[in-house]
Amino acid sequence: MKCILTMVVAAAAVFSSAADTGSVDRVARTRKLVSEYGDSVAMVAFYFRTEPDGTAPTFSIPYLCPNCNSTHYRGADDYLKENRPFECAGFFLSGDEVLVQDPLLRSAWVDRIEVRFGKSQTKYPARPVATFPAEGGMLLRTDRPVEGAKPLEFAKAEKAPEKPVYFYLVREKGFAVAGIKDSRAAEFRHFVDLGRDIAGGVPNTIVIDENDRPVTVALQQRFDLGGEVTAPPAEWKRDAPDACDRKCAAAEKALAAAVVPVYIRLDAKEKERDSYRFRSWSSDGDNVKDENDTCGYALPGGKLLVPIKMNADETARISKMEATLPDGTKRDLEFVGSVDTYGAVVVEFAGEAPKGLSPLGLYDGTITDLFLGKVVCASRKNIGGKLSVKASMSEVGEFAVGFDEKLEFSVSSGKGGSAFVLTEDGRLVAIELSRRSSRKRYGDSDELVYGEELAALMSGRAAYDAELVPRTGEDRIRTAWIGVEVQQLTDSIAREKKAAAFLHTGMTDTDGSLVSKVYPGTPAAELGIKEGDVLLDVRIAGTENRRDLEAESYEMSGIDWSEVYEKVPLDMFGRVDVTPWPAVDKGVNSVFTEIGIGESVIVAWVSDGVRREGETVLRSAPPYFRNAPKARMKDVGLVVKDMTFEVRGYFRFDDDAPGVVIAKVKPGSPAAIAGLRPYEIVTEVDGAKVADAKSFAAAVKDRKEITLSVRRLSATRMVKISVK
Repeated sequence: MKCILTMVVAAAAVFSSAADTGSVDRVARTRKLVSEYGDSVAMVAFYFRTEPDGTAPTFSIPYLCPNCNSTHYRGADDYLKENRPFECAGFFLSGDEVLVQDPLLRSAWVDRIEVRFGKSQTKYPARPVATFPAEGGMLLRTDRPVEGAKPLEFAKAEKAPEKPVYFYLVREKGFAVAGIKDSRAAEFRHFVDLGRDIAGGVPNTIVIDENDRPVTVALQQRFDLGGEVTAPPAEWKRDAPDACDRKCAAAEKALAAAVVPVYIRLDAKEKERDSYRFRSWSSDGDNVKDENDTCGYALPGGKLLVPIKMNADETARISKMEATLPDGTKRDLEFVGSVDTYGAVVVEFAGEAPKGLSPLGLYDGTITDLFLGKVVCASRKNIGGKLSVKASMSEVGEFAVGFDEKLEFSVSSGKGGSAFVLTEDGRLVAIELSRRSSRKRYGDSDELVYGEELAALMSGRAAYDAELVPRTGEDRIRTAWIGVEVQQLTDSIAREKKAAAFLHTGMTDTDGSLVSKVYPGTPAAELGIKEGDVLLDVRIAGTENRRDLEAESYEMSGIDWSEVYEKVPLDMFGRVDVTPWPAVDKGVNSVFTEIGIGESVIVAWVSDGVRREGETVLRSAPPYFRNAPKARMKDVGLVVKDMTFEVRGYFRFDDDAPGVVIAKVKPGSPAAIAGLRPYEIVTEVDGAKVADAKSFAAAVKDRKEITLSVRRLSATRMVKISVK
C-alpha cells in the first residue's frame, strides 16, 4: 500500500511549482505521513446479497464524490447490478482489527466483508466485532493477522491539537489517492436556529498533531465543530456488532403490532361509463385497481389509517374492506372518512376491535433535533394478506423547504421508500403519504408527514372530505358545476363581447368559453354571471394555479340527429360519447370536477368588457342523463332513464312533463325489432303517461304486448312491441 501511495504523491510533486513553498512543504509532509502511516490504512469492501424473496435490500450508502466534492447516495440494487462492493478506507488498530466507517447495514444484507492490503491487494475476510455509535464507526476483525499491517499508535492528547492536519485516503477513479488537509471542514455553517456549528468535509481521516503523531480517527463526513472527537478509539464507547440488527428488529416487531394487511374492493365501473370518452386529463386514481392490497395503521379506538390514493369516483365504488389479523382471521372494516389533505382513508372494525393491535408512540421532539442523528426507516407491504415489514437504519441528512413552506428532511432509505421513520427507541417520527393538492389530484411522489399533522392523523383528529365517501346507485356518478352551459368562443365573438384583450395574456392563456345559459339558483347566478359573458379561468381559493375554462372543440353541436339515428348501429350508441343535448360532465364541468365538489374556488370571467372575479363553492350538478335513475328490462331489451334537466331543455319540455328517455337498446331485442333507438322519449305506455323509469318498468312488467308513445326530436309516433 505504501508503494502505491508514494508513487501518487511523487507524481503530484512534478506538477508543483518550485516557487510555491507551501505546496512543496505539503508534498514533503504528505510523503512523510505516507511513509509512516501508509501501512496503517487498508481498503475495506462490503459485498451485498439480495433478500430471500430475490429483491434488493432497501438501503442507500452515502459517499463523498471526489469529482464534485458532494455527497451522493448509491442503493444496494446498484451495487448488486454492477457486481461490485462498497469501498472505504479502514485503519488498523491491531494486526487483525480494522476501524471503518459504519455503513449502518443489517447483517442479512452483507454477503461478505474483505480487508484489502498491500501492493497485491491481498484479501482478508473480516467480520464486525463492535460498533461505535457516537463516532459512526465499526470495528472489524480479520480471520488472520494482516501481514505487513502497521497498527496506529495514538498520542494521548489532553486537548485537541491547535493546528491538526487530516491525513486521508480515498478511491478516486480506480486509484488509491492520499493527501492531507489543514482542516477537515471543507464547508462550515453556523445553524442559527439550532445553535450548532456544523462542518462537512473529507471523512475517514487520521487526525495528526503538530508532531505528526496520530491523535484519533475521524470517520464522519459531517460533524459538530464543538463536539469533534479527540480521544483515541480505545476510549470510545462500544456497542455490540449487531446493534443495527437489534434496532431494526425491534422496529419491525413494534410495526407488526401496529400495522395490519387491508384489502379494499371496488365495484366495477358501469359499462355505460366505459364508453370511448374524450378526456382532457386523467386523475392519478387510475393506479387504483378494483381489488387493492394495502395496509392499515392502528389509531386509537380501533380505527385504522389506510394509505390509498382514491379519487371521488373510486371512493364512491368501495364495496368491501377487510383486515387480516396476525392469526389469519379476517375482519370486516367500515368506512369512517377520507383524509382531507392526504391520500388515505380512515376505517374501523365492524364490531369489537381486536386485541393486540396498538398504535405507535409518537416522537414529541422537533425534527431539527434529529439532524445528523440516526433513525430507523421501514417499508411495509401486504402480500396476499400477509404483512411484510423491512427496516433499515439511516442518518437524517439534508433539510429542505417543501410544500406550504414546511421544513422537510431526507433519509438514505433506498429506493424502497420509507413508509415509516422511527427514532432508535421506536417512537414514530413520520409516515409517508401523498398530498392531495386538490380534490382529485395527488403528488407525483409521497412525502413524509410529521409534527402536528402526524399527531392529528395518528390520533384520529384529521379532517375528512365529505365528498369522498362510498356511494350507491346513481349517486356514485357526480359532476361539479357552477350552473352554466357554454359554447366555443370564436375570435369574432370575443371581439364582440369585448373579451379579446383578456385572452392569451400573462394572467391567462385561454381561449375562454361563451356562456350560453345560466341556471337560476346556481353559483354562477349568485356570482352575477349572465348569458353572453365569457368564462376565463378558475383557481382554488388561496392558490394561483389557474385552470382554463374552455369549451370543448368536439362538441357536435348542429348535428342532424335524424340522420344519426338511422346511420349509427345500435351497438355504437353509448360507446361514442355524444348525445343530442349538452353533456353535463364534459368541458368546463370536467375541470370543476377535477378540482372537486365542495371546494372554494375563484372564477374569472369577462362581462361588458370588464374582467371580474368571484369566489364560490363548487356544487354537485343535479341529476343528469349519465347518472339519472334508470330501469333495465331484459325481456324487452331496453334501458330507460328519468328525464333530467338538460334532456328537458333540449326537447323544450316543462319540468313536470311526463316521459322517460331511452338510454340503450339491445340489438336483436323486441325493442330493436320495433324500431326503437337511443335518445328517444317514451311518454306513454298503452295510453297511460309515465313519470319516470321506475313507473315505466312497472307498466311493462310481464306484458306480452306493449304500445308506446315515442317522440324522436319533433316527431311523435306509436310503437308496438311484442315480447316473446
